[in-house]
Amino acid sequence: MKTVPGEFYAGAKASETPRYAVIDGRRFEVREVLERKRTLDPKTGAVEERFRCRLEDGRVVDIVA
Repeated sequence: MKTVPGEFYAGAKASETPRYAVIDGRRFEVREVLERKRTLDPKTGAVEERFRCRLEDGRVVDIVA
């Protein structure tokens, strides 16, 4: 699974939902969030939110906030 940068809807709780994925300089609309999970990096202690998303072209990618 490819992890790509994303653009998020910023609501009251900061980055909430991915709206676009950026791949090779192009923006692709997120059509569906398939999975959302919070992970803890054991080395840094940082919490990441990982979204598995289906894009407008049918690709499924992971976006990390």
